[in-house]
Amino acid sequence: MLQSIEPWISGLFVVITAVTLLLLFWAMRSRTLLIGVLIWAFIQAALGLSGFFSDTTSLPPRVFAFGVLPAVIAILVCLATPTGRAFMDRADLRKLTGCTCAYQWRSFCSCLLNATS
Repeated sequence: MLQSIEPWISGLFVVITAVTLLLLFWAMRSRTLLIGVLIWAFIQAALGLSGFFSDTTSLPPRVFAFGVLPAVIAILVCLATPTGRAFMDRADLRKLTGCTCAYQWRSFCSCLLNATS
């Protein structure tokens, strides 16, 4: 599946993801968050490259159970706990807006990856 993708698309995806992570670190100033997101990204990349998400017959779908659901749970924990809310209150909203813009470019690259495969 990934063999048919142009190398520049994969490279652009990696660069935009790295820029998004750097902007997230710049906005949040949390090494723990950066390390956690990097570990999460490497796990997701390994699962994706191994074809783990290609099995669409399982219930719940693997992409939901191992991709979306843990992220939603982490966000809910941040919103539900005083420590999490204090952490989120420290964020610089202007810098996070830049992070969101970079993430939108990453989403565009994901669409390119899906369209070419």
